[in-house]
Amino acid sequence: TDLLGDTSAELYYREALNAAPRVPLLVYSYGDFLFRRGRYQEAIDQWQAFVGLAPDIWKRRIQYITGALDPSRQHQYEIFYKLYPNFDLIFDRIEEAEMRLAQ
Repeated sequence: TDLLGDTSAELYYREALNAAPRVPLLVYSYGDFLFRRGRYQEAIDQWQAFVGLAPDIWKRRIQYITGALDPSRQHQYEIFYKLYPNFDLIFDRIEEAEMRLAQ
């Protein structure tokens, strides 16, 4: 194992995900753990699961920007991005992992 304690960290993540498979930050963090170990396809799978756990409101960016969302949805959008201000970066992470897989 390295300084991060790969074996014990892997065990922790697996046990935590067994107990709480729908906790978004846990799913994201495990993807990050896998990515740092060169396990790119597994990281992609975790990050896609993370995106799947998010409410669909993130898909409404154009409507939000143009003011086409009703006030209730607009509020949901704003709350979501207050909770997850860097949410859209996940797509860059997925793309980076896909590029590394292709090498």
